[in-house]
Amino acid sequence: MREEAQERIAKDLGFTAEQLLFMGKIISLPTKTTAISKVEVVYTNVNDEVGPVLELYQPRSLSLSVVLYGGLSEENHDTLQEKIGTALERVGIKRQSLFSYCTRSYGIDREDLSIDVHFGFYD
Repeated sequence: MREEAQERIAKDLGFTAEQLLFMGKIISLPTKTTAISKVEVVYTNVNDEVGPVLELYQPRSLSLSVVLYGGLSEENHDTLQEKIGTALERVGIKRQSLFSYCTRSYGIDREDLSIDVHFGFYD
């Protein structure tokens, strides 16, 4: 019964199976690596640029902020990117999907799934 309820809620809220699978992989990152502290998720409607709006039957867009442990801020760019890439591979995401915004900010942009993932050091 629980799976049926979860499936129905996800469908009613406008999430696709592919979005849920990818989001689940990202959310599980803190348990798979020592580089990632936590994951914060913001749900919005695909065409809505203001905060989370949970109206039924609207396509969803996801923004995930992956918070890296502060102690890693001393790591050089290549080492940090390698650690994040290894963590991604542990949950079944290709490290090639990771790109760098700048020296201390990384991301994954899955336009096909309306998911943005940002890796960095946040307060």
